[in-house]
Amino acid sequence: MSSTDSFLYHINSEKQIIEISIQWNNRTIQSNHAIKLCYNNNYKKNLLENANVLIWNLRANKYFFKYPATEPLKLSYTLSSMPSSTVDIVARYNTSSIQITNRQITQKDVVDQEYDISRLPIGDHTIILKISTSDEYFGRPLSFTIGHSPQINLSDIELTPLEYREGNGGYPLMQFSVIVSIPEKSATVTLYLYFNNYGDYLAYVNAQIQNYTRIIPSSTRLDNRYLLDGTNYINFYATYNGHFSETINTSFLYFFNKPILNITTPDNQTFKKNDNTEFNMEGTMKCDYECHNVSIFYQFDDYEVNTIINNFPMELNKAIEDSYPVEFPSDMTEGNNHSFRIWVTDFNNRTSIVTKTFLIYSIFLKLKFHKRLKSHTLILLMISSMSQDLFHILTTLANFLFYTCLMMN
Repeated sequence: MSSTDSFLYHINSEKQIIEISIQWNNRTIQSNHAIKLCYNNNYKKNLLENANVLIWNLRANKYFFKYPATEPLKLSYTLSSMPSSTVDIVARYNTSSIQITNRQITQKDVVDQEYDISRLPIGDHTIILKISTSDEYFGRPLSFTIGHSPQINLSDIELTPLEYREGNGGYPLMQFSVIVSIPEKSATVTLYLYFNNYGDYLAYVNAQIQNYTRIIPSSTRLDNRYLLDGTNYINFYATYNGHFSETINTSFLYFFNKPILNITTPDNQTFKKNDNTEFNMEGTMKCDYECHNVSIFYQFDDYEVNTIINNFPMELNKAIEDSYPVEFPSDMTEGNNHSFRIWVTDFNNRTSIVTKTFLIYSIFLKLKFHKRLKSHTLILLMISSMSQDLFHILTTLANFLFYTCLMMN
């Protein structure tokens, strides 16, 4: 075939046929026969259906519930290859005839749903999710247990260390230990762990218990894809003879690499309304890691976000000191509840933010005279202001005395 020859086909979903055209030596040959689409016996799916819709990372908030289960089963998962912006999710329990209302899901990164399990009996259960456009179930079923007390108990989590900093080119190592207890003298237990709300386990340990209880020590690498900047939680649960333990957790600190922003502009400054004063930002910024380019933004209250600089190249551990005056929004109201936020973002969208509060005020005098003042009348004027701005106070007083003189003449 030459570069101008081609073989084309088109799936006509309305007629349920494949239309084929062949271009050969600049001649187009249209298929005279309709190729009827049928079912694939291996997968029992219509070839016109998008059979690639999958449920990924199906996970639960916990896997053991005390009877009666007043707390809902909270599931999280992601969808891939959705045929449209919304799909219907059908859920059912394998151990019960209880009907579950279908859910219409809009395409997004993570789906969070709650299911009522209060009417389920004691025992091991499995919830199965399926896409309603297919007879196939996608994603793995999720199992959980309802009982008076778990067959396996976890306690006394210990972490070493308790604080971590994002490493350059590697994942920090966390050492941990958990005490596991079972009702039998000897058995194999699987201990699972996950971080924060990422309920799908990220690591597991198989351990042999020889005398009812054992301290299980192990370690795991901290993957920042599942971590937050600041306080994080590591969660543990275990399985034993098909049963699940309760989920227990403890906290630790993890800090991302991010630009260091130090703003020296004082808090709680006062400004007179409409006197053309600018808010002056002063401070330093640096990166103690390879942050590459940074961008700086600021915002008054809920007003529009403004850009100071975009994609500015930074050198490692080199501090930049600067001041930058910005104008107040023209319609900013009086009061002491105003805020000014400034933040810097690196190439990975790691952000440092500083917030300053300030006050906007106006000075005015309102006096009411019931009779005309006599010459040489002494007026004792008490002026109070939220500001210590003596210049504005004296200016206002001078204007008042000027108009008082006009009244006396």
